Amino acid sequence: MWIVVQGFSLPVIASSLPCLLLGGALLSPFSTALAADEVEPRGALDSAASEPVALGNGPQLPGSGNRLDEEGIVLAQATTETDAGTQTGDLRAVPSPAIDNQSSESAARAEKGGPGSGGAKRPSRWGIAPIRWGLTLSDSLRWSRSDEGQSGIQHLQQAQFRANSYLWQPWFAQVSGSLGLISGVDRSKSLEGATDSRNRQTSVVGGALINLFPVSRFPFVGQLEVSDSRTSTDLTDSNYRSTRLSLRQTYRNLKGDVSANASFDHSRLNGDFGSDTVNAVSLGFSRAFEKQSIAGDFSYARNSRSDDVGSASYLRASARHTYRSSAALGIDSNVSYNDSDQRFSGGAGSLGSGLGRFRFLQATSFATWTPENSRWRGTGTARVFQADTSSGGDGGNSRSLSLNGSASYLLNRNATLYGGLGINLVRTDADSSVLTTQTLGANYNGDVLDFGKYSYNWYASANLANQSGGQEGAVRTLNLSIGHGLNRSWDLSPTSGVSANLGQTISATQTSQFGSGRGISHNAGVSWRGYPGESLSTYVSLSAADSRNSGDNANSFQLINFQANGQWQLSRYSSASADFTWQHTKQSSNLRRTQRERTSDPIDDTESKGSGSAAGGNLTYVHARALGVRGLRYSLLFNANSSRTVSDTRQEGNPDAGRDLVTKSLEQRLDYRIGRLDLRLSTRVAEIDGKKNALVLVRISRDFGPK
Repeated sequence: MWIVVQGFSLPVIASSLPCLLLGGALLSPFSTALAADEVEPRGALDSAASEPVALGNGPQLPGSGNRLDEEGIVLAQATTETDAGTQTGDLRAVPSPAIDNQSSESAARAEKGGPGSGGAKRPSRWGIAPIRWGLTLSDSLRWSRSDEGQSGIQHLQQAQFRANSYLWQPWFAQVSGSLGLISGVDRSKSLEGATDSRNRQTSVVGGALINLFPVSRFPFVGQLEVSDSRTSTDLTDSNYRSTRLSLRQTYRNLKGDVSANASFDHSRLNGDFGSDTVNAVSLGFSRAFEKQSIAGDFSYARNSRSDDVGSASYLRASARHTYRSSAALGIDSNVSYNDSDQRFSGGAGSLGSGLGRFRFLQATSFATWTPENSRWRGTGTARVFQADTSSGGDGGNSRSLSLNGSASYLLNRNATLYGGLGINLVRTDADSSVLTTQTLGANYNGDVLDFGKYSYNWYASANLANQSGGQEGAVRTLNLSIGHGLNRSWDLSPTSGVSANLGQTISATQTSQFGSGRGISHNAGVSWRGYPGESLSTYVSLSAADSRNSGDNANSFQLINFQANGQWQLSRYSSASADFTWQHTKQSSNLRRTQRERTSDPIDDTESKGSGSAAGGNLTYVHARALGVRGLRYSLLFNANSSRTVSDTRQEGNPDAGRDLVTKSLEQRLDYRIGRLDLRLSTRVAEIDGKKNALVLVRISRDFGPK
């Protein structure tokens, strides 16, 4: 740091002691040494002056630069001690005729308060950075009931203090904290209606957060939070206390081609079930070059549960490399490793009870060749896979190496010829085999024909494949297919439209191992797209498909799919959003396999049937002025995740997940705010671990100070 005085640049040494947090007040000490040449002659000092020391261009306390701003509390003022006595004066750097050309050595001695400084000591100033205080008082009544007949009532009161400020300067570090006290009565009743228990519980919650260098290229965020599930609107089977620690560090260089991140997460739940702890570490790095880029990720998570008497750990590592020598050639490579180890004596995890360990290693490289002004295209793939599994005393391992290459030639804009070669080496505990495949085929896409607002297209394909090696021996397959489709679109407005489609495909297959088969499939769909804004789009679709195959490998498959995503502004005060998918499927198969030796009699006939429905995603509806009342807000939220296999994500290392497996949830809220007074009425029906639960929550809260 430098101060310019009458054309001279004099260094100013500024040092700051560590900041102290005393009694909720954030103290930030500064010490600055000024050169003796910057101080007016002793006779010019005004003994009556008592203004605090200004730090020049150095670090400033809040408000010291502008008298109209909020100033910090002055705890110590500057004094200047000389040989003749002690006088108080204004030590700000003011141009003075007494300042002449001195050597840099004497100026440095003056700044450090050494010989030649006239006996002046380094002035210091202490100040309190601005602190924003807040307080929230709340009273809530919560009623819950399960389909097993268990019900409970909780009446809770909570007081939570909040404070936020900064260290030194807002760009250096921002800090905040909270401290809360929860007290309430819990009542629970059994199926018969008798009161099982009634007890009062008191707990202390709170948290702290520090954001270091928040606007830099290397911000660090640390957060600690202690909470109580009783104050949350989430429906849980048991009450628990949560301790959550999160540390995040990111880095990006000035050019922007290098980035890195590191994080540590700790989550501990303590309740009727005992303790449930998750520790997770993750690292990431990426670097971009002129023609290539590299990236890597590493994560390790461990979950320990006292009630299950065991633990689960997950280790994941991956590395990626991309290379683009030109617009024609590109290579993408990826290596990944996964190691999961679960050892539980009970509970319902993704592996259930018992123990299991699964390790997978895979390396893949994919190359594409698309030269300009050429009708040739090519692809190549190399893959290495290794798996080691063990569960309940049983296990095994397998290794495979596969190499595949294909090339295509564009005869014209409609017809394409293609061919491919592949080799696959497989080795297991039982045996090993080498499989080779050869493929030759052709595709034809007819020109699109327009009939008014309708468009029609047709296509055909034929391919011949041969496989040799393995237990099956030589298998030859010939497949022929032809299909056509009809499309129609309607413009409802300049920003929305509807489209519909119909399609049909007929196919025939002949194999040397599984006999022959014939198939026919149909598909139909209708969709609506809207673009109410430049950055907003909505999509709703309903589609159906039916596929039936006859012959030695008879099977059928039917599907109905509904999908909606986007946001809709329904009125001035109401809006809706969705990211939701519902699907129903039905399938059946009858596989008849013939013997490869002298006779062609069937040796097995396997038949299977099944159907099911699944839903996943969320739907939200919000009305900002419900029932025409100003400030009354209504919200409806629906969530479902039955479209995928429900797994215990906390057991898999997610520190933010709870113990309950919620498959469906429907929640309705009424929020009303009058000044700083908040009222909430919330109802929720959910399906947790296959059991239905209901919740009603009434809460009133009052805020004091900034929020």
